[in-house]
Amino acid sequence: MYNFKKMILAVIILTFVLGSRLPCWAGGESTSYQYAFERPGVLDLSGNVFRARPAPKGYISVKPIPISPAHAKQILDSPELTREAPEIISSLGDSTRNDEKKRVFSQRKFVNRKGRLLIIKPKLAPSVSFKDWHIAESKEGDGDAETFYYMGTVGAAGFHRVEVQYGHDGPGSFFVSPKTGEMVYAHNSADTVVLSPDGKHMVVASDGLNSPFGLSVVSLSESTSSLELYCLSRSFSYDENMSPKFKGWHKDGTGFDLVLTGPHKENTPEQKPLIPICFNLKNDGWHMSPLNTSDLDNFVGLSCFQSPKSF
Repeated sequence: MYNFKKMILAVIILTFVLGSRLPCWAGGESTSYQYAFERPGVLDLSGNVFRARPAPKGYISVKPIPISPAHAKQILDSPELTREAPEIISSLGDSTRNDEKKRVFSQRKFVNRKGRLLIIKPKLAPSVSFKDWHIAESKEGDGDAETFYYMGTVGAAGFHRVEVQYGHDGPGSFFVSPKTGEMVYAHNSADTVVLSPDGKHMVVASDGLNSPFGLSVVSLSESTSSLELYCLSRSFSYDENMSPKFKGWHKDGTGFDLVLTGPHKENTPEQKPLIPICFNLKNDGWHMSPLNTSDLDNFVGLSCFQSPKSF
């Protein structure tokens, strides 16, 4: 009986010690090792999670419609967007709390910082909180961390952007609806994340280093955020990549251009054709238009699906 009591006491002490080191989110203590992008309700568009997801239920297949050779040449000849382009949402990895103060103050009616806790107050929903945490490296594991920074608002609807810096990975970003508190997550230090010129849409394209290549378009309206377009390539081997080149949104914000190379081993893209693709949002929904549909099928195997709500 004495040994049993000692065992119970040891379990209670161990639970207290480990519990005090667990990450925090949503304003409270987490009961498990959980990253913020794993919260229920977060639309996670980051690489591995996005690529493992099947086409959403009820989404409609987008049939490729060829473009003219002249249009294709125009896409191929246009410059690729670099990380320095203003419309690309890049990581500010050297951000500090002092940098954050001005941004928080400018949105003080809706954003508050209390030590390690960042609080965002949507207009029609409960507050959303992000709490910094750190687990030191130990014999049991490598440890990790999440540190959150308020980065201001983005898009026409003024979504709050929160950058998260990890202990063992490149930063990502949360986009929080100012009205409902709904969240979209993108790993923008690896994937290409670009706002449309009118600020109503955001495209997220994976880097093509891991199979399969994925692309998504999210609508960022004042009332909600929704996945409008979802595309995946066929699978390819671990030693291949697809070298996607994002050529930018169209000036009117109704579409964008992309160039893909069929899966190839590093430094050998000349073995595969360049495939220019124009994506356009029209009255009847999203259109995907490559130069040659057979190349798209044979070398990339890109399949796209759209939400019935996008038209």
